[in-house]
Amino acid sequence: PAFVRLTAIVLLGAAISIAAAVGGSQEHAPKPAAEAPPKPAPPAARVDRFGDPLPVGAVLRLGTTRLRHARIYSVAFRADGKLVSFGGDYTVRVWDPSTGKQLSERAFEKDQLSRHMGGCLSPDAKRLAMQRMDTIRVFEVESGRELASVKLVSRFEATAAFSPDGKFLAVADEDGKTGRCRIRVCDVAQNTCSDLGKFGGYHSQPVFSRDGRRVALADFSNGVVVWDVHEKRELGRFKAEGLSARTVDFDSTGDVIAVLGSTNPPQTFRFIRVSTGKAPEGWSAPSVSGFGWVRFSPDGSAVLFGGEYGGVHWFDPKTGKTIRYASGPSFVAPAFSPDGRLFVSAGRNSLEIWESGSGRSALPNNFGDVAKDEIHGVAVSPDCKWFLTKDYESGTIRIWDSAGQMKGAIKSNRSGGRYPIFSQDSRHLYGGAPDTIALVRWDFPSGAESARYTYAEPAADQVCVLNFGLSADGKRLAAITQTVNRPGRGPAIAGGGHMGPEIVTITVWDAATAKRLTSQEVDGSGYVSYGAFSPDLRWYFLNNRARALGDGSSFRLDLPAGYAAHQAAVSPDGRLIAQMLEQYLQKQVNGQTWYGVEPRGVIVHEAATGKQLFTLPTSFCSQVAFTPDGRGLIVVDAETISRWDLTTQQPIMLHRSPGRFIGSYGNGFASSMSITPDGTKAITGHIDTTALVWDLPAPKRAAKALSDREREAAWNDLADADAGKAYSAIWALEGTGADAVSFLSARLKPAVGPRADDVKKLIARLGGESFADREAATKEVRALGEFTIPHLRAALESQLPAEQKKRVESSLTEASASVLPPGERLRQVRAIAVLERIGTDNARRLLKELAGGMPEARQTREAAEALQRWSK
Repeated sequence: PAFVRLTAIVLLGAAISIAAAVGGSQEHAPKPAAEAPPKPAPPAARVDRFGDPLPVGAVLRLGTTRLRHARIYSVAFRADGKLVSFGGDYTVRVWDPSTGKQLSERAFEKDQLSRHMGGCLSPDAKRLAMQRMDTIRVFEVESGRELASVKLVSRFEATAAFSPDGKFLAVADEDGKTGRCRIRVCDVAQNTCSDLGKFGGYHSQPVFSRDGRRVALADFSNGVVVWDVHEKRELGRFKAEGLSARTVDFDSTGDVIAVLGSTNPPQTFRFIRVSTGKAPEGWSAPSVSGFGWVRFSPDGSAVLFGGEYGGVHWFDPKTGKTIRYASGPSFVAPAFSPDGRLFVSAGRNSLEIWESGSGRSALPNNFGDVAKDEIHGVAVSPDCKWFLTKDYESGTIRIWDSAGQMKGAIKSNRSGGRYPIFSQDSRHLYGGAPDTIALVRWDFPSGAESARYTYAEPAADQVCVLNFGLSADGKRLAAITQTVNRPGRGPAIAGGGHMGPEIVTITVWDAATAKRLTSQEVDGSGYVSYGAFSPDLRWYFLNNRARALGDGSSFRLDLPAGYAAHQAAVSPDGRLIAQMLEQYLQKQVNGQTWYGVEPRGVIVHEAATGKQLFTLPTSFCSQVAFTPDGRGLIVVDAETISRWDLTTQQPIMLHRSPGRFIGSYGNGFASSMSITPDGTKAITGHIDTTALVWDLPAPKRAAKALSDREREAAWNDLADADAGKAYSAIWALEGTGADAVSFLSARLKPAVGPRADDVKKLIARLGGESFADREAATKEVRALGEFTIPHLRAALESQLPAEQKKRVESSLTEASASVLPPGERLRQVRAIAVLERIGTDNARRLLKELAGGMPEARQTREAAEALQRWSK
């Protein structure tokens, strides 16, 4: 379990008191009461196109919240025909099935652990059983009053089910130490429990017979076990040959059970009569594949099968034929309306309503083709005219205009990379191919494929695209992929493969021609998909590593010992990296050792040095992104989306989440996030199948003059080893605008390389007789940086004395390094960052002069790249 402590960010506003002065009158005369000024009408709450409210700070919703519930656990109908759901946000929601509109909700205390199945509703939706740590608690839904509780033997996930009348609760739980499981029945009114028996291991949710006298569950190792509830005895264990039981249900008589096997192919299914242990005569078992549950219809005349992707199938057990079929996700087993006319099932995050008689959808027809699963990718076109959402289930990329109207869709692959990427001119889109694990380029918005990017490995070996990126100039495309032929590099294990981190492949292509440029294997451990490419595709940042994708050398980011970082984001200019920081811990709880992590904020590093600037004191978060100006960071945690000003390291904007749900990609309500190129909006995708567009108010920045002494101090700080101090200087100089340009123009000149003879003489002095002379020469070689590289390499080809060779090798390593040491070269790079941020004509004119220096110089390259970013 993770030890999660969510810290609230509180923004304090100034209180304004208004005093009204009342003029004098006769002494002791009563003063007339002042008329209160009329209060301005509150602004109208924003709503989406269905009329449902938007959270404060959101301006647009893509999709609908109707019949949407994040991570659905259980569904049921009330006696009045209203639909009820319970999900991973530990909230009960009541819906009007005719419109899909939410009527009410009641939130319950959430469990600290993330569970596959955290609770269930009674068949009449009046009661709720939910697990919290090592206890199952039973509540009255309408009032929220606790009715009963069942103590579990451990915090392991338990399963539970109500009897048809809701009076009893069957609970199956596991001893975390021994792995043995037991099943008990709780009398809710009496708040008492009775043991039914024990069984082997991993098991399904219990199920009651229609009269409530029997309960059964699927024990994956030992088949189906059936107990008599009233006599509290086991009736039998039923394990058909070749059947690994996954789920079970009783027919209307309570004597026939339908047993569905695990999904491992080939999936199997059997009908078994409890009284005889044999298949009932005249019944025909259908062929099954990919189903997750089985249920008899209320009258027992049909058997229903469903699963995550297979829709719902009606099967007549007497004729052996399929009666009808309804498409759509059906991850959660169904519930029938009191009159039997409707039945509801659910995907992981959306409710599905069908007509029982026809199998046709009973959903309102105005929903349109909106997503039905988690939005795990979002994007904004560079011209800000289009929003894109990509849903997890189908991988479909939906196209929305700036008004929130869906205008089309492009078929993609859910395993083909989460975030679609636009070309700079918005005319092309890059993403996962719909038919295989490959990247493609589509013409936008038509969706016509215009290029395909394939890998060195066979297509059949591809598993997924973990991450991919497009260089800022649009010339290169890179992807990190997982393949089945990349085992771990540790010791061999039985059955093939190796222990240890898996190996992934980084491939780089020419974006225009789709020609493969490079392909390299790398260590795939440590949340590799949660890293980030630099805008120029030179590096991939993850945890404490900046991995080189081409020319250049990999380097490390400074992290404290015992810490890890992921959820990376890189500033648009490539100069800063932000990651969520966490510390690994172990604690003793009741004599047991528990391992977990604690959040330690968002850490920001400088790419030029690999050094830490600072750490923002945030809680666990799921998404981070820089604002286009690089001075702000947008952070999403479980409860808020906030904007942090990096110059002050303080939050300046905060909006509350639309619900208590947590996405599948970190501890935050947003599963994905993108910032508009103009920096005024953020779009977040959610597990509830919707996306929201948020306002991002920017802080007002006033120009601040610096004294001559302050400017000189800032100039000195630009060369300092302390990256935090250096960036304070960058932001201080940036704030002076034209004064800073004038100040820097007197100190920055185009790079001019030294004469070759002079460099050779310096290298010779590295082997001088005097230690002082060797040290002085080493310092001078270090100051020349990249200009010395060809000469140092040439020197190593000759026979050198041991100490001189060591100094030459050390100097070459430093000159070739991607990170810069403190000093003049580092100051030049940081000064160019100031000019780029100021961005005036004079600043760009100075950058153009600096870009005309010696091509080998880091200063020259940095100035040229700054100009290129401005041209975009």
